[in-house]
Amino acid sequence: MTVKIEKKHIFIVGAILILLIALIVGVNIYSTHKYKKNAVEFKARTTALTMPMALVLEDYQKNWRSAIFDHEAYDETGAIRYCSDFNTALGWRITAHKKVLSLIDLYFFDIKDLMKDMDNPPSKYEKVHDKFLAIYKNLNKLKNLCNSPEGSLQSFSSNVNNLLSDIQSDLKETDLTIESDSKMMSKYIDEFTESLETIRKVQKD
Repeated sequence: MTVKIEKKHIFIVGAILILLIALIVGVNIYSTHKYKKNAVEFKARTTALTMPMALVLEDYQKNWRSAIFDHEAYDETGAIRYCSDFNTALGWRITAHKKVLSLIDLYFFDIKDLMKDMDNPPSKYEKVHDKFLAIYKNLNKLKNLCNSPEGSLQSFSSNVNNLLSDIQSDLKETDLTIESDSKMMSKYIDEFTESLETIRKVQKD
């Protein structure tokens, strides 16, 4: 028994295969483009957010050290007062940075959402995605230290320095695959600063 396959059937099957291939290629291109776009924004937001984090954490270290060795520290208003209890000294500065900490939490949520969108990276970006995961985890640790400093002065200082160094190093390494956008970084730095100034102005009024 001979099965005859008409030319029109071959044409239909071929057309379907071509459409499927085109669809797969199109989805892959879109997925790659979307991941890269999110990654560039992730890098810009992370770079911008580490700056206020670093300033807050540096302030904690100075007040912590001053309370231990000089028995004085800056209170929540910025005035120097007698203080030999580093927990009190830290509490003062946490209160002083309350507005900054609220913004840090808010901007971190944006980075968290980007990280979710970057799940299941295209094969092209699987290796660099591991770096982004490491950066995100270290940024989260920095955020937690901003909200709740812990350990001894020495371990706290060492932990902060290591986290900042690792984030900077990993961000630089990702440049080999996905370039940073300096204009976007400046945009988010300015945005953070403007948001903070707006909050301060509203609360003064």
